[in-house]
Amino acid sequence: MPERYSWPLLRFLLGTACIVIIMWGIRYASHLISILLLSVLLAYGFAPLPRWLMRRFHLGKGATIAVTIVLLGSLGIFSAFVVYERVQRMKNMLPVYHDHFVALYGSSVAFLNAHGIDFTTLPASKLSTREGFAEAARPYFPQAGNLLGDGLTITLLALILVVDLIGAPGSKKGHLTELLDTYGGDIQRYIAISVKTGLLTAAANLVLFLIVGVDFPVLWCFVYFCLHFIPNIGFLFAIAPPAFMTLLMSGWQKSLVVVGGMVLTQVLSDYLLTPVLMKKEVHISFLEITISLLVWSFLLGPAGAILAIPLSLAVRRFVQQLLERGAATASG
Repeated sequence: MPERYSWPLLRFLLGTACIVIIMWGIRYASHLISILLLSVLLAYGFAPLPRWLMRRFHLGKGATIAVTIVLLGSLGIFSAFVVYERVQRMKNMLPVYHDHFVALYGSSVAFLNAHGIDFTTLPASKLSTREGFAEAARPYFPQAGNLLGDGLTITLLALILVVDLIGAPGSKKGHLTELLDTYGGDIQRYIAISVKTGLLTAAANLVLFLIVGVDFPVLWCFVYFCLHFIPNIGFLFAIAPPAFMTLLMSGWQKSLVVVGGMVLTQVLSDYLLTPVLMKKEVHISFLEITISLLVWSFLLGPAGAILAIPLSLAVRRFVQQLLERGAATASG
């Protein structure tokens, strides 16, 4: 009897060992793999534009690539200019924000001390001075520089991939292009759904911010739209800046209105709009989204949160093809 089950058990153990080795390799090279995969994801997002230009205006491949680069470059420059201008305005208002923070901090310390909590011994007390603000922000500057460098690398690689993805009408596709097309259908539909839901929810948040009177509403909506591509947890990072800004400038009542309004729009998006579109287009459930987020975040770090659903869709497509080939071989 042991001999009967020895080979299946051995195959199972070998398969498990291979999976563990692959997972270790992915974690070890997570930074490089994340850059490559994010480039592919961005290329999937760019590809529909040049393909539409070729169909609509009957442009050649060279003209299409040139127009695409001009359009995407103009959009990127405009977005960067808007964000830079808002950040500079925010920087100029730092003294005002600091004064409001000191007042809020003082009232909070007084309230906690009155209830027997010695809050002044906590590290947050260093933020009550402008030097403390600068000291707290200084460690993040190198990280911001690294993110900018990685962003430029990802964008350039994505543009190179787009050139291969669009192809000329009637031209023969390369092996890489065929692979990307094979696994990219569901991913492109997922990106389209995420863009639609992100824009609608960001627009609703913009109306909320304008009604409440939140400083820099367009900037916070842009941040929300970018973090919207991180399922489940991106919203938590997006809600903090406008809520804290409103707390500083307008008090806790309006801050609660901002939090409640953003939670409401997110709930409507997550439990009404997104599930309907996901099930209709890519057939993925909330449980699958959550498991994908946990697994790929563990393997790839923060980038895995953005890549979780696209990678899971690609893996599912790959497994389906394997099963179909196995069934065809068995029937043949």
